[in-house]
Amino acid sequence: MCGQLPPSAGVFVGLPVPAGLGLLHGLARGDDGVTGIPFVTRETDVSVRQQPTTDSARVARPPGPTSVRVACQVHGGLVEYDGYSNDAWSHLPDHGGYVSSIFIDVDDARPPGAPTC
Repeated sequence: MCGQLPPSAGVFVGLPVPAGLGLLHGLARGDDGVTGIPFVTRETDVSVRQQPTTDSARVARPPGPTSVRVACQVHGGLVEYDGYSNDAWSHLPDHGGYVSSIFIDVDDARPPGAPTC
């Protein structure tokens, strides 16, 4: 399991989400053979980027909140949203890129159980 960032890092700690949405447990294997952990995005029209930075090209924009499969995670460009900041990005193989982990419905800075890319 990946280490957690200290609270002093100013990382994301949670936003309210619609009832019934939250962490989905277990692993999911996609048609590509890549195993990932299912999570739910917390916002609508979240941008999936080619690289883990907001300067990178947008490759997808799934409607949301929606279920996504996180294969792994990396540190990338800092994202600030609604008073929170986070530099963790989750790789979404079903969408061909990365989404800031600030938009993944978890209470931690990084999706738990997802390995480092």
